[in-house]
Amino acid sequence: MYRDQPIANILPLDLFDDFSGECNRLALLMEKKRIKDDSEMKVSVAVQDKAGNQYSIKGYALDYLEDLQEFIIEINGVRHLVGRLRIQFEEFETKEQAETRRGMALQLQQETFHRLNMERIFFNEVLKLHPNLRQPSKTTVNI
Repeated sequence: MYRDQPIANILPLDLFDDFSGECNRLALLMEKKRIKDDSEMKVSVAVQDKAGNQYSIKGYALDYLEDLQEFIIEINGVRHLVGRLRIQFEEFETKEQAETRRGMALQLQQETFHRLNMERIFFNEVLKLHPNLRQPSKTTVNI
């Protein structure tokens, strides 16, 4: 089913952080800064190379695409779509705050992946080996 696939392909990290209202406010602040200072908002983007080394790249936040829930970030003249959890808005949050938030989302992602994997193992493998263990056909809740 999803063996040998990176966890991020199965459970995108942005599922584990509620940032929807914050992104719209950040988009308004980006527009105000553009009008007031005639400049873009500075950001640091967390990236990871193929060897697993993590580092930050400086860039500028240009816009927020609400439909995609991603920011347009310009780095060295090239535009990229980047999710909120990989971005540190330098004027509004410290590096530690951004790392803590990302770390919490990573932890929730790992926990969810392991729970889903255990359910898959139980339903797909254990029940085949032990047919006398059956999943209840109906679940009732006493309220």
